[in-house]
Amino acid sequence: MSKNINVEVNSIRLEESSETPILLLLDPSTQKVLPIWIGTIEAVSIAYAQEGVLHDRPQTHDLLLNMVEALDGTINEVNISNIEENTYFADIILNTINGTVTLSARPSDAIALALRSNIPVTVNQDVFETNSIDLIIDNSNEIEEFKEFIKAIYHHNESINWNYLKQFMTKKQIQINRNQVLNKLNFKSFSDALFAHLENLVNT
Repeated sequence: MSKNINVEVNSIRLEESSETPILLLLDPSTQKVLPIWIGTIEAVSIAYAQEGVLHDRPQTHDLLLNMVEALDGTINEVNISNIEENTYFADIILNTINGTVTLSARPSDAIALALRSNIPVTVNQDVFETNSIDLIIDNSNEIEEFKEFIKAIYHHNESINWNYLKQFMTKKQIQINRNQVLNKLNFKSFSDALFAHLENLVNT
């Protein structure tokens, strides 16, 4: 039976050609990362949790966590358990009044909950070793730029058509090798294109 390894949420970066967010899960002991392509809305939710952004009303992942707690449950662990045809699978392990329950989930949703619950994130060792790559040190202030992007999105969120935004951000599919992708990350082109579309939305 394969072991699990503990990982940390390293960062969210943007792939240049498809403008798709990439979540990087870091194994501190090896400095390797597991890249997982995720949706824009989920990337924003994860970034909110990392930054400790609080909302007047609960967002989707906040609501899910509130429901678990209201039912006297707790989330014990999130595990990236498998990959099939380039799609990752995650398990959310909960303690409930009826015992331990394991729910299948998308990694992005599972990690958004893990960050809000301050619980461990693990990855199946075979999955990590087969799909991880060396961490690329980025000196382009990409993380700070992404934080500013999140602040801007939050400030204007009542004016944004989120369904349109999600379609715009995810319409292209990644068709190149993962190592090549991570060597071509570029936040500025992403943010420039996105804000141009947001401006059009706000003005219509």
